[in-house]
Amino acid sequence: MTLIDTEEQILLRDMLRRYFTDRREAADHARNSDAVPAREDWTALAELGLPGLLLDEDWGGSGCGPAELAIAAAEMGRALLPLPYAECAVMAAGLVQASAPSDIRDRVLVEIASGAALAAFVDGRGGKLILSESHMLSGHVHEVAGGMLADRFVVAVCDQAGQEMLWLVDAGSPGVKRSGLPRVAAGAGLNFEDVGARLLDQGEAVRFALEKAEDLTALCRLADTVGTMDEMLLLTVEHLNTRQQFGRALATFQVLQHRVAEMFTELEMARSMLLDLVAHSLPGADPVRRRHAVAAAKLRIASALDLIGPGAIQLHGGMGMAWEHRVGHLVRRATATGLRLGGESEGLDHLAAAPAFLTA
Repeated sequence: MTLIDTEEQILLRDMLRRYFTDRREAADHARNSDAVPAREDWTALAELGLPGLLLDEDWGGSGCGPAELAIAAAEMGRALLPLPYAECAVMAAGLVQASAPSDIRDRVLVEIASGAALAAFVDGRGGKLILSESHMLSGHVHEVAGGMLADRFVVAVCDQAGQEMLWLVDAGSPGVKRSGLPRVAAGAGLNFEDVGARLLDQGEAVRFALEKAEDLTALCRLADTVGTMDEMLLLTVEHLNTRQQFGRALATFQVLQHRVAEMFTELEMARSMLLDLVAHSLPGADPVRRRHAVAAAKLRIASALDLIGPGAIQLHGGMGMAWEHRVGHLVRRATATGLRLGGESEGLDHLAAAPAFLTA
């Protein structure tokens, strides 16, 4: 099974794969250090049109949909791209598109699509950020992906009545302090002290906008994980075909062939669930069934990772544990992404609360 249906999608996949392959050495160096990704790295993505992939052409975007997003995210996962694409280009930009007044929306989205500006999402709900009566934000958020590179923050908070609100904060505003987080994609801890902000939207419209943006962000992360698992399997097969034992390639041992077949089967089932989620994320799709599809994809892809990740490490032997080998980094990335998504338990809990979906 494949996400590729059109010639344009094939060109997108091939272009991104060539681009990331040509720059693999630099990416490996960045991954092996604690240095924050450079702003030039994000600008390079903008030259490929990736920050504006989902944005309309009126804002300088590509006007693509969830299928193209899944293709791009899978290639980013395969390449171990150390940038906060899902959190910034999908989550934050999606909220600006859905919720901001037209004057703010048009200006900010043009800057995002061109790479001139980067917006990061800040979840201040749950009491992490407090909104004063004078509409000033204060509090601390421990982790914000992209926080060190962001020019603007799209901040979600709840007022005293529990109503969800979205605010736009300039990163250079007085009272904004950020501290870098190693091993998080350009991540930062944020401290707000009486920070001024501009209201984007509030109430029920914000809830729907957050749900849609969260679901698209989940699709992006799940596609990233499928891309990493695909690369794990390719590296494993390559290793088994070249590594010799008892005068024979490891790939000729039947028990290892069976193990790889199990990994391939799990990968294809995970890819199928991703395809189902893409179908439920198209414009006009039922948002309730989209949320169910997200939960089902989380469950299936997390289960596949539980087999493919350890399998790739074990079949590589000691090489799989070496910091210099890519397979271990692929497993680490997919595992970290799975933790952000909630893993099998979150998907199972959601589906258990919606039994009608399982029999539909």
